[in-house]
Amino acid sequence: MIKFMQILKQYKYIIILGILVLGSAFYWFEYSPQQNRKNCSSVSIIYITGDIASSQRYNDDGSIYKGDTVALDVISQIRKAEKDKGVKAIVFAIDSSGGDAQSGIEISRAIKEIKKTTVALIRGQGQSAGYEIASTTGRIFALETSNIGAIGSTMSYVDNAKQNEANGLTFNQLSSGKYKDMGNTDKLLTYDERKIVMAMVNEFANIFIEEVAENRNLPIEKVRLLADGATLTASKALKEGLIDEIGSFADVDRYLSKILNRNIEMCIPVSKMEENKEYNDYDNTNAYCSEHEAGYSWAEKNFIDDPEKCEGNSQSFIEGCISYVEENK
Repeated sequence: MIKFMQILKQYKYIIILGILVLGSAFYWFEYSPQQNRKNCSSVSIIYITGDIASSQRYNDDGSIYKGDTVALDVISQIRKAEKDKGVKAIVFAIDSSGGDAQSGIEISRAIKEIKKTTVALIRGQGQSAGYEIASTTGRIFALETSNIGAIGSTMSYVDNAKQNEANGLTFNQLSSGKYKDMGNTDKLLTYDERKIVMAMVNEFANIFIEEVAENRNLPIEKVRLLADGATLTASKALKEGLIDEIGSFADVDRYLSKILNRNIEMCIPVSKMEENKEYNDYDNTNAYCSEHEAGYSWAEKNFIDDPEKCEGNSQSFIEGCISYVEENK
């Protein structure tokens, strides 16, 4: 023991120096810009904004309308993120007042299949189908000023029947079945048609209610009471169990850092339009892919089989390309 202490005393400065070198190496590995880029790339951000639709809409000039979230695009992003071994968590950044019931369900079902950590951040509007999607994730954050909920279903519309009559226009019903023209905006809705439509509305509302109750582990009767179509503030939604935490991207970073046991700082683009512009040279998948996902997609599309061929304008893009090569060796 005495001999050991003598050796320790003799070489104490060397030991201290070694500890400092190892500590510096650990710090550099964990917090260096290169490692932060890797940690940044380990989180895929999928944006749910505007109307949630089943198919792409187009402007009058034939160009793509970029204000919608198309269900098939989101599902494609989910599958790419799931397949990419470099991605450890998927964050859904939501600012949507809803959309098609079927589109909300399609995306929700895809999220339920994800084996990785999932988080939703409601950044303003998290309503109707937008909230249904959020409710399917493992944890929901929301900004203080968000509007949340609007649980319910609607098929309301404006008909032109009286205006047409005033203008001397007549609707001539020429259809094979008496309900074939149901919902046509140029005719009045009959009593029987209204009953049929309301039955569908209530059925879709019940599906939504059951989905939220299951996803949020809430009593179905409680969700039914909340399903009056109204939106809640973030503080009220937190109290009712519709969200888990009031917070921002920084809070999601801290949560994921704890869950994934690594320093996480998400790659947040300046805007969807700017992001799309940046990636057009690499991949035309959609406007919402992260650099890492774009690199992975580019490698897949171009059959890249050598990491030396992975080139791009950013480290995250190159890492995504390398992930594809390593996964398909």
